[in-house]
Amino acid sequence: MTVRESVSNVNGHLLVVAPKNGRTRTVPLAKFLIGPLVDQGAGRAQDDFLFGPGDRPSRHGNFYRRHFKPAVRRALPNELSDLRFHDLRHTCASLLIHEGMHVVAVSRFLGHSSIQITVDRYGHLFPDEQGRLADAMDRAYASASGR
Repeated sequence: MTVRESVSNVNGHLLVVAPKNGRTRTVPLAKFLIGPLVDQGAGRAQDDFLFGPGDRPSRHGNFYRRHFKPAVRRALPNELSDLRFHDLRHTCASLLIHEGMHVVAVSRFLGHSSIQITVDRYGHLFPDEQGRLADAMDRAYASASGR
């Protein structure tokens, strides 16, 4: 999926604008998402918004109240009913880190402007690699010295 634009609320009007960093980026989609997204887009023109009414974007508050919160209540136990939309982003980052993805790849996937943002926010989730670092130095030394 390519992210070329976003929607901003300017003086009560929704406007399609370039992303805040001004750059287009491509975000790979997990295979399990492709089918539902194709179904969601069935019958829509290529440039229509996927979750808006036809060719118009959906207001965040309306989408949140009409679709997101009811889906959360249906899918999760009551103690998790306060889940926010942005929590999905944090969950995604946490799952990628848990699966061993490199911090640079996670940072790019999230669209962070610098790796420092990713490290500041999610650094505590990366495993302590001190032992593996020492092992890597041993392997490098052994390879270089012919041992």
